[in-house]
Amino acid sequence: MEKFEMEGFTLSHSMSGEDLMLKTIFGKNKRSGFYVDIGCNNPIQKSNTSKLYMKGWQGICADGNATLIKKFRRIRKRDICLHAIVSDERKEMIFYQDQKDHEYSSVDPELGTKLKANNKNLVEVKMTSTTLADILDQYLDNRKIDLLCVDVEHHDLQVLRGNNFEKYRPVVICVEFDGKLGELEGSELHTFLTGVNYEILAFCAPNVYYSNKIR
Repeated sequence: MEKFEMEGFTLSHSMSGEDLMLKTIFGKNKRSGFYVDIGCNNPIQKSNTSKLYMKGWQGICADGNATLIKKFRRIRKRDICLHAIVSDERKEMIFYQDQKDHEYSSVDPELGTKLKANNKNLVEVKMTSTTLADILDQYLDNRKIDLLCVDVEHHDLQVLRGNNFEKYRPVVICVEFDGKLGELEGSELHTFLTGVNYEILAFCAPNVYYSNKIR
């Protein structure tokens, strides 16, 4: 796919051009790498990691929607595809699953209540969450994480808090931020990530990109 693209004319598979930003960050010639994609949604459409996979990358992909993970397992054969809810601890949670617009599904109770009130396609699924650290302990096998993508609709900070940053330090983190650039500094997300030695690499709504300061 990538070899047929021309300079100045590049197709995006992501919802808001995230894969184009990642292409700029990692370079168009990086043909191998490892990603962890939490809230991975769809294996091709609206995926931040689809084009990386096509280049030769592979990784771990997790989502609470079992149907989407079945698609991942069929299409993304090199990936480790997990039907899982990821949070800051193991606990029983309700996954508010949008059957039509999958990307809006969430475990956030406030968002779930709003979705439920306005959406006939919403179903509630009880699941036991896991943590990012537990997933990496089980599946990473000492590989370097080039990219961590987190997009779980108002639960992103909890996913990050569930990582062991002393042990697992992605080179780049792409995480959804529900706000404007001027609101980032002082936010819980920014305070947490700078507190574990990450710094802002780029901002392109609705995402902020951080890089590891410890090399």
